[in-house]
Amino acid sequence: AKAEIVEYLSIPARQIDVICEGAGPGFHPVEDAALCRETRARLGLPETARLLVYVGGFAPHKNLERLLEAFAGAITQEGAKDLHLVMTGDPEGGGFHSIYEKLQARIAATPGLKDRVTFTGYVSDADLAAIYSDALALALPSLSEGFGLPALEAMSCGAPVLGATNGAVMEVAGSAGLDFNPLDVADITRAITALASDAELEARLRARALPETARNTWPQAAKLTIEALRRTAGAL
Repeated sequence: AKAEIVEYLSIPARQIDVICEGAGPGFHPVEDAALCRETRARLGLPETARLLVYVGGFAPHKNLERLLEAFAGAITQEGAKDLHLVMTGDPEGGGFHSIYEKLQARIAATPGLKDRVTFTGYVSDADLAAIYSDALALALPSLSEGFGLPALEAMSCGAPVLGATNGAVMEVAGSAGLDFNPLDVADITRAITALASDAELEARLRARALPETARNTWPQAAKLTIEALRRTAGAL
């Protein structure tokens, strides 16, 4: 977001302080397997499939058409044939133009995809924590993302992140993320398949998820905000 403010609004970088968000206290690893199973059943998710999760809105810049196309390619590959895509969020919410109906049409027109994608609608933070904890990874293919709070929430629950190379998602994910070119469907497919088929890679990224969240917390945000206000007041 800072880079875009500098580029499009011509505000000098030295006048901008970047203060990141933190995940809420409800986002932590859910180790209760029965609770995760119950959450799957209640949300209509398959009992045994490995879950690739998207959380967010359905505006065009979220790049979900390419994600669907890439996912359709991934589930034909060895090591990724048991994946299920979970798309969580309010299809009409967020104040942006929604392409939800377009996504539904694409799924219906793509052989083999209809039973491999579930739209859950809005879910509570408690359910979201269970989904993240039970997932292979969170996928955020956005063409533009100012921060990417779902990445921080997923990592707080121990999940790795598959993220676009542009925007802030990979800045948030750090070493717990695997990146891809969001304009290249084949590269998105590559990232999905690479993680799904490599248990050692998954374990490495998963082990890094929680430590990476220490860089972005609400206490840290409060500290940086106070420091920025003091600098501003001192310059008056």
